[in-house]
Amino acid sequence: MESLDNLASDGKNYEQNGGDVKFVGKEREGIELELENKQLAFKFCYDGCMKKTVRACYDSKNPNLDAKGECGPGQCEFKAGISEDAGKPFLWFKKELYNKGFGANGMCTTAIMKNPEATPDGFLPFSSCEPLKHDGNVVKLYVNHVEPGCPLYVLNAKKWTPPSTTTTQNSSGTTVPDQTTSKSSEANTTLWIGIGIGIFILLIVLIGFGYCCYRTQIQKKPLSGKKKELQPNVFIPEASKKATVVKEKTEDEKEVIVAKPEPSKETTVKRRDTNVGLINKETKEKLEKFYPPGPIRAFDRREIEILCCVRISIMFKTIEMLIDDAIKALNERGVTFDEKCNIIQMPPKAEKYLRSRKTPEYVRSFAFGNVFRELIDSQTKVYDTFSIPLLFSIVLQRRYNAINRRKAFTWIRRELIIIEKEFTAEERSKLPYPICAIEAACKMDFNGFKSVSLLDSLSGDDDDDTQGSTRASEKPREN
Repeated sequence: MESLDNLASDGKNYEQNGGDVKFVGKEREGIELELENKQLAFKFCYDGCMKKTVRACYDSKNPNLDAKGECGPGQCEFKAGISEDAGKPFLWFKKELYNKGFGANGMCTTAIMKNPEATPDGFLPFSSCEPLKHDGNVVKLYVNHVEPGCPLYVLNAKKWTPPSTTTTQNSSGTTVPDQTTSKSSEANTTLWIGIGIGIFILLIVLIGFGYCCYRTQIQKKPLSGKKKELQPNVFIPEASKKATVVKEKTEDEKEVIVAKPEPSKETTVKRRDTNVGLINKETKEKLEKFYPPGPIRAFDRREIEILCCVRISIMFKTIEMLIDDAIKALNERGVTFDEKCNIIQMPPKAEKYLRSRKTPEYVRSFAFGNVFRELIDSQTKVYDTFSIPLLFSIVLQRRYNAINRRKAFTWIRRELIIIEKEFTAEERSKLPYPICAIEAACKMDFNGFKSVSLLDSLSGDDDDDTQGSTRASEKPREN
């Protein structure tokens, strides 16, 4: 600690510490570092850092909005700190949600910056970027916040010194530029040529993708009133039933395609793709932590009732009660929320509870949709298709419009009928909720499970003058 104070008092904000660079002060103007292992790796320790944070920005060749933080355009942020829970310190990266449990002085951990996620030692991955390099393995780093006595390390790095632009004189007296400068200029030229070619190829790919999307939309439209096989639908893989395609207007006045299944005249049911998976591999891996493989857990009775209810207003009163109970259960296990009911901190005790097979499905789905809200919200702006389990997590999030949540759950109810015909009970039991609950719903009320023709997600169409509210507490009381 005394050496850090001496270093800062000398006006130096960094020093070479063996094979690493140690920062003890701010370098907002930026410093160029040469990476020996071709990767930007940070190290952060408990010593002297109780209730302190460090923050740095670095230029990136592919900036990630989720990792931008408080950095400028074209940059990504690294942030770490030591917080306290029940009198015990724990280290975290990016946010307190990404923590490594409890530690003590002398303990350190590292994180390597990669795209799209960093690979920390013993932590959950968090959003990150690949650093922008020049002259081989040189990156530019801006250290915006380092508190006294709490250093930040960059591993396997040293301060980079640009090559000198010296000249030599040949035997005839003519001045000739140094070969080092010439090679550096050629390298920069090659870099820009490569960037130009990459932009050109990307433009061609975007044009091709747009054309394919246009052709797909044309093929989805019915011709002269004729029915045709449904293309892959909004929330699950390709349906096996024929459908009439109609257009509806959303709140944002965007046209969307909504399929209304009709009874099939075929005696056998066509199998669909059994991959009712997620929007991408990254989300699938995170969702599987909330749905570990194994035998079916016992369901909360209300989780089955919402799959049998024939009135959307009553169904959503039950869903709102499930949300309130999920918040209460997480609160009892140390989870803290902000004023908008967004999770801001989840201790290890709560994570263990969510992975337990005794935990109700609605609590796990609510927590998943809340903890990964940034990822899910960003995907809703890019993708038009979602899996049924992920869609149920979205239904439990009050940050979305109530009418759209009603539409989403109505769609789930209609698709579960198709899945019940196309998959065996054994196959369904191995899939996430609500698919694995189809068997229990049929046993509770088969007619209610099948009766989806009366469901309508639009407010007021359910013969209920209180349907505009999604909270039971907001319903007017009978006299």
